[in-house]
Amino acid sequence: MDETQVGTSTVSAPLSDQELDASAYALRELLRSRGDGQSYRVPARRVELIRPFFRLGWAMGVRTGLTGPALYGVPVDSRTVTAAVTELMAEAVADRLALDTARRLPQNSPALWQRVSYHGSLSHLHGHYWVVGMHIASGQVGYPAEVRYDLGRELDGAAVPAVRRVRHQSVTVLPEFHEHA
Repeated sequence: MDETQVGTSTVSAPLSDQELDASAYALRELLRSRGDGQSYRVPARRVELIRPFFRLGWAMGVRTGLTGPALYGVPVDSRTVTAAVTELMAEAVADRLALDTARRLPQNSPALWQRVSYHGSLSHLHGHYWVVGMHIASGQVGYPAEVRYDLGRELDGAAVPAVRRVRHQSVTVLPEFHEHA
């Protein structure tokens, strides 16, 4: 059996348009929600975090002949590798800031563009919505922050709020995330 060697050539090349298109399609299909073809099973923020690594892995697989012919034997250029690592490091810094805020939120708080079920006092509006806005106010010392959500639908790529300033107790988080978030 041949041993796969990555990066042994001195010539490298950036990802081709075909590699970018194929990896984007593969990632979309891998993460697409089973119930709603327009949403992901993970938050869009996480999709953006893994996208450069997925592209890198895809290209390395293609170029080593594991996924079919393309630029066989040509290593991925250092700019593609650097972009993947840089985005991960930037995400780590942002996560530290977000973590401080998240510690103040109630448990099971939905994320922006996550699907929720609304079951609050406006019974004629009960149903499934996307979280299109959040309002966080600091609570008393030792208590979680007060969080209110704007719930809505997407219309022609824009968030259209349907129910505003909904209390945390009035929503149930669902495991779906909008693909454009």
